[in-house]
Amino acid sequence: MPVLVTLGRHHIDEFQAGFFNGVGFADQEDVIGIHNGIAPRELAVLRRVLAIERANAALLVSPQWEPYAPTLKYGIFASKFRGKDQVLWTIINHNDHDVNGRQMTVPFGIK
Repeated sequence: MPVLVTLGRHHIDEFQAGFFNGVGFADQEDVIGIHNGIAPRELAVLRRVLAIERANAALLVSPQWEPYAPTLKYGIFASKFRGKDQVLWTIINHNDHDVNGRQMTVPFGIK
């Protein structure tokens, strides 16, 4: 079930939850016809998330989903979606600031 965007003014948390879990999200306008607006920054995030989800739809329904993969920094979360010959990692920064440097370690050739 997709994450439902609430009537709040900021939607980044809902976008991150849907992206991290590979479930997408639904705007209130899609459900009950109410639209409360999306800020330009949020729209940019939404476009990036949708492009990734559409390009990797088959991986996002994988029964081999592994949430909360180990990361190296506080506030950085990752999920792993395994396919037959591919792996998709969704990584989010849940901090209120940018985080630099390595975020996680992935062994070469991981399946």
